[in-house]
Amino acid sequence: MIIVDTDFLIDYITNKQAAVKKLELYIGREKLYITDLILAELTYTIPSPDVIESVIDAFEILIFDESAALEMINILKSFQLEEPPPFRILYNSSIALSKSLAILTKNRSLYSRIRGVKIL
Repeated sequence: MIIVDTDFLIDYITNKQAAVKKLELYIGREKLYITDLILAELTYTIPSPDVIESVIDAFEILIFDESAALEMINILKSFQLEEPPPFRILYNSSIALSKSLAILTKNRSLYSRIRGVKIL
């Protein structure tokens, strides 16, 4: 079970071959998700309503719920002595951790700062 991050999904939508090949390894073999924040970022970035509708049809959309909020609290506690990653990384990681999901992303260096996040 995998969350596909915005950067990776944009590369897939714009037919970048590295993203297409990698995502095709998981299509049909893994349950694929996006978060509500990823959907918002795509809606802002990709002006085509048809593309956004196809994304909505293809992925289950996960929302930031109480479990994710508790995960975010734990993540933020671990960054008391240093600057935490950007909000979007915290947000998506919190959802991933609360649901035991991996994240397919190009932002490996940012997500790897959060303990327990499985990055593909």
